[in-house]
Amino acid sequence: MNMNTDVPSAEMFPVELDRLSKGVDHILERWTGEDRPTKLTLLNDLAAAISPGSNWGALKAKQTKRVRLPVGQNTSFVPAVNRSAKEFPARLAEVTNSSNGIDLAYLVEEIRPLFSMRYAGDPIIGLELSVVEGNGYSEASIYAKLILNRDGAIGIAEANASDLEPIVAQLIYNAIQNLNSIELYPILAQSACQVLRIVVGPFDCVLSIPEFYGHTPDESYASQGLRVLLDEGDTPSVMDLDLALRLVSAAAPHLGQKQFAEHGSVRFRLSQPLLQVWNPVEFSAPDLLDDRPMFWIPDGEYWTHEGDHYLLDHNIWTHSTLGEALDLALALINIDDPDIYLKVSLTPMPKRSKK
Repeated sequence: MNMNTDVPSAEMFPVELDRLSKGVDHILERWTGEDRPTKLTLLNDLAAAISPGSNWGALKAKQTKRVRLPVGQNTSFVPAVNRSAKEFPARLAEVTNSSNGIDLAYLVEEIRPLFSMRYAGDPIIGLELSVVEGNGYSEASIYAKLILNRDGAIGIAEANASDLEPIVAQLIYNAIQNLNSIELYPILAQSACQVLRIVVGPFDCVLSIPEFYGHTPDESYASQGLRVLLDEGDTPSVMDLDLALRLVSAAAPHLGQKQFAEHGSVRFRLSQPLLQVWNPVEFSAPDLLDDRPMFWIPDGEYWTHEGDHYLLDHNIWTHSTLGEALDLALALINIDDPDIYLKVSLTPMPKRSKK
């Protein structure tokens, strides 16, 4: 066996992370037995040794921010924003890193090569995935769509494995597997929906849009806009945010969601939560709290459950959620807990027509 001794004499020399990953592959090929670790476990251990406090995804993200150039990426094919389009809100949202080591940075780095490729001759500029609600957890769907630039316009293609080149299929289904290991249930719960559309592209963040079946919340309901998902402690660059918002603004009307389909074009803009949504009112807390929703009756100044005659007489609908206002209130005191919900009523139901 020939040994390569042509290495720098200094104590430290650069190592390409992709080569390190291939080295782990060779180790695992020869590792047999029940205690065989996963590849990601070994990569996370190596990352922690190279950069204490980092996992593999964070280490790759750090290296990328230092050396990555946009050469070869399809970023130039992302359309410009139509500034006269219908505006929808976008908010930054942190995602708690899970204990298994998969984070958004790892997902983004693993899928990045896809956005220098083409599908049927068209540049791939984005990928749409989706996350559905389980019983207290989130689960990635196996369905995906490619976001393409077709002669300057947005095109959407179903990512059917039989129609894809092997490397494209591998990247997409690896992304689905990575997404399935990221806990997005808090984002689902705060958006008061059962499905999140997830958009990734040639940028360092992940985008989520709530999807609804049946009744769609009013456009003024701010939680129904876009969320720019980031790992805890990460700060997006202005260039990344601009690219991400341009891509999702151009693609949203073509992804089949009825809240955007009726608009010829849309524009997502970063917006701060409204701080004037709460009007503090003096009241005494109920003595007997249980798992049922309770309501404060201002006229009689008492707490009651949903069967109270006042609610019935005033035709007040009690089965509604105050997702965005509750999310804002919790965020302002640094709480992000999907198990916290609030049943509320704001106004009487509209009167039915006598026709």
